[in-house]
Amino acid sequence: MQTHSNIVTTTDVETIKKIIARHGHAAEHNYHHFLNVGLMVGECNFCVVDNNYGVISYIENKKTVWCYSDPLAPKEKMQEVFFQFVEWAFKNGFSKVRAEINESLWEQVVKTIKEKYKAGKNDAVGAGSLRAVKPSYVYQWPAFDLKKWDPTLPGKEWKTLRNMRNVFMRDHKVEFLEKNNASQHEMLKLLANWKKLRQGKDRAHTEHYEAAIKSNFEGYDSIRIICAD
Repeated sequence: MQTHSNIVTTTDVETIKKIIARHGHAAEHNYHHFLNVGLMVGECNFCVVDNNYGVISYIENKKTVWCYSDPLAPKEKMQEVFFQFVEWAFKNGFSKVRAEINESLWEQVVKTIKEKYKAGKNDAVGAGSLRAVKPSYVYQWPAFDLKKWDPTLPGKEWKTLRNMRNVFMRDHKVEFLEKNNASQHEMLKLLANWKKLRQGKDRAHTEHYEAAIKSNFEGYDSIRIICAD
């Protein structure tokens, strides 16, 4: 184990699962998903903060560590935990922290960096300053209330999506399968074919998908496979 102030890096499965169960709130907050993504990007790195909170991260190279999703903490503690992680990263030789965090937290972080971490204002991270760059991409995640969800997509607001669904269902043979009724071999073959079609800078990372399939989707609560043609 490595320690810094109130941060401990751990590989203990039960500790990681307990913190995810206690504070997990995002789609990425899943132990098996954490391991699967590690196959794609680099070394898995789970930081325990104050013996209660956590940060899911990956060591991409000697200089870059990636904070994957929001810190595992209550909303009011997220920024504090995030900066503890950032300070741990710089104290341990990293020069860049990459982060995928929600928009509200990102705005708080940028404001704090401008106000408190300019050169000469704070030497907690060693270099005495931090710089936040503009996001390289932004994910838009639609959220639906499944208790009110109507799969027929009625009304004007759903017209475009309804027409797309109807055309797709008309032009293709579509089956919805449970995971035990789908062939692992065929799913892996599909991934391999998809990867071949992605050329140049349009790279496909399939390792985490392959790991999920090979483990029979261990750790996933709900699996539905859509088979077209």
